[in-house]
Amino acid sequence: MTTTIEKQLAELEAKRKQLEAAKAQVTVNSKQFDKMLKDSDYDNAADLIVGLIKHFKINKYTDLKVSNKKAPTRMTVELRDEIKKALKGGASKRSLALKHDISYFCIQKVERDEYKSLK
Repeated sequence: MTTTIEKQLAELEAKRKQLEAAKAQVTVNSKQFDKMLKDSDYDNAADLIVGLIKHFKINKYTDLKVSNKKAPTRMTVELRDEIKKALKGGASKRSLALKHDISYFCIQKVERDEYKSLK
């Protein structure tokens, strides 16, 4: 029992040291950013950021990973027919959604025959 508590105390102490180091790094970064803004000719931080993005030609949608959203799946005739066949064979909608990396909602639309306009 005491060894478990001692292990937990050691883990907490290591985590505390890690958090203190991260806090110190944030303070250093904050001072650097404040100095950068003060030394620049920009009025505010937002204008400085926009200027840096334009200067370094950063596309905020591809270069900076804003979110983990995946690109939408394009429903094709082949995919629709494969899903229909699997549904008739008794496959679950959830397993098909995971297998084809599409939403459950799309599987339901295939089941309701809402993609019949695809040729």
